[in-house]
Formats: sequence, structure tokens, C-alpha cells
Amino acid sequence: MIRTMVRSRWFFIVLAALCLAPFAIAQDTLQYTGGGVNPGFGGYLVGPYNISINGTVVQAICDDIGTTIPGSNTWTAVRRDVTETGLVGARFYDGTAASVQRYFQVAYLAQQLLNETSSAVRGHIQWAIWDIMSPGDSLSGFSNSLRTTIQNYINQAATNATAAHGLGWSVYTPVGTPNSQEFLVRTPESAALLLLSFNALAVLGMIVFLRGRMVGPAR
Repeated sequence: MIRTMVRSRWFFIVLAALCLAPFAIAQDTLQYTGGGVNPGFGGYLVGPYNISINGTVVQAICDDIGTTIPGSNTWTAVRRDVTETGLVGARFYDGTAASVQRYFQVAYLAQQLLNETSSAVRGHIQWAIWDIMSPGDSLSGFSNSLRTTIQNYINQAATNATAAHGLGWSVYTPVGTPNSQEFLVRTPESAALLLLSFNALAVLGMIVFLRGRMVGPAR
């Protein structure tokens, strides 16, 4: 009986570790490798940018105009899901529903930015993203017509963005030094499949264990 109880306790410890492993907060190494275009206004290259995450280059969208990439082009960040409960600790999350909605709006526009080929339109969308996270300041100095065009994208995101537009997106928030910008990236499918695999193994293990307990040892 004592041996059975010890085995049961260790089983649940291992099971808990399997369930929680995918949710552990890990730090990733990011590096800017190029990309971005000159839209002809604003003085900055606009996305998408090429960012290496732990050696894999992906297209990323910057939501942070108030910070710059470090001179080394390399920094450390923590990945979070763009969901209603996944943004705690993200740079522009302040605990309010409004701050979560802003991330949904950015994800909504980020998808358009990934699909856009016109440099000028990419600039309009990128500056709309920056203004959503840093309202007002980022558009100072632009002409009235340019501000109107950018505001149209902001209004479009405010009207149409929902939690569904955050699905499949991750935000990489810098930690430690050097500091850097925050980026949104489409979540690789392999990561989602890995999470499902962990959970499936944990559930299967629980079923096997409970079935063994219900059947009991042969007498």
C-alpha cells in the first residue's frame, strides 16, 4: 500500500510537470537581420522586418516606436500569446481590457501589413500600429492628409478587431539589457502542435492511471 501511494504521488508530479512545461516562461534570443522599407515619409523603415528567433528567421511587426533596436542588433525577449489572458507582462499591457483590445487591433493591422506590397501603404499601416500603442505623439509633424489616411486604418482596427484576430499571434517583449523594441510574430504551427502533444500525453497518462486504479490488482 505504501509503495502504491508513493508511485501514485510521483505519477501526479510527473503529470503536472508535463502539463505545465509548455507554459513555462522561457527567454528567447532575438536578432534583427534586415528587412523593412522606406515608405517615403516619417523617417523610419517600416515593417515587416526580418527577425531571427533562436536562429530561425521570421517576419515581425514592430508595435513600439518609443524604443530602438540595440546597436548589437541582438536582445532577449519573452514570448506571450495575443489573447485575453496571455498578455500579462507585455510592454503595453496595463491590466485593463482596453490595453488587451489594443493588441487585438495591432494584430488585425499586422496581418494586413504582412500581405501588403505597396511601400506607401505599408507605411500607413505601420504608423497606424505605432499610433495605437503611442497615441498622438507618433503622428506629430505629418500633413493633415497623411494623418487622415493613417487615422482611417486606426478607425478600421477599432471597429473590426476582436479577440479572434489575436489568435495565431505572439508578442515578444524585451527583458533585461540591452533594451529593444517589442515585436509581434505569427505563432509557428509547430509550437501549437507541440503544446497539443504535451497536453494529449498528459491526458492519456491520466486515463491509463485511473483505469488501472478502477480495475485494481488481481486477487
